[in-house]
Amino acid sequence: MAKKHLTAEELEQTTIIEGWVWPLKDSKCWPWLQNEKDLPNLISNHCKNKSVVIEAGGNAGFYVKKYAEIFKTVYTFEPDHLNFYCLSNNVKARNVIKFQTCLGNERKLIELTTSKRNIGAYYINSTAQGITPTLLIDDLNLPVCDLIHLDIEGFEYYALQGAIETIKRTKPVIALEWMNHGEARYGSSNENIEKFLNELGYKSVEKVYHENIFVYQL
Repeated sequence: MAKKHLTAEELEQTTIIEGWVWPLKDSKCWPWLQNEKDLPNLISNHCKNKSVVIEAGGNAGFYVKKYAEIFKTVYTFEPDHLNFYCLSNNVKARNVIKFQTCLGNERKLIELTTSKRNIGAYYINSTAQGITPTLLIDDLNLPVCDLIHLDIEGFEYYALQGAIETIKRTKPVIALEWMNHGEARYGSSNENIEKFLNELGYKSVEKVYHENIFVYQL
């Protein structure tokens, strides 16, 4: 379950940056996002319809808020409690459904490895069990999905495996961080992802910043 309240000590770990509630320790993610602030718009240009988007990780809500202005409904996933607190304060639009969970290909409890200076660099520790639940995109059983955008530090391959029925049914545009973090951490590479998507009828159509955009071609 999501943590409803932060302790006084945890509240002291947040600050305000240009009107955004933000983790105080972050020194890398905020400037990175400012350099790529138009990413949701560039990705969304590939979507014929803009009804439903699945976005992970939600981080502190910077891209989530932009997607809420573009799509009718946003489903966002952010497992870290402080990031989730900031996201919830930054994005209060009624068309955003927030989950304090991870995405994967099996339902289990995981532990996050965090970063001292970059709130966008948290990743699943595959060797330890924690308290954060993992859901499958297929658990949503969505009748419509126009876009899946995953930036989950190397775990994209497994989240896609947990979305296979949704992908087959709705044929969304798929945008993925293309940094190859998964090979060292989980034994999955960008080549594995591309092969998996090719078999489902997808082709890479554009690389924007560090994201690779795939569109159903058959």
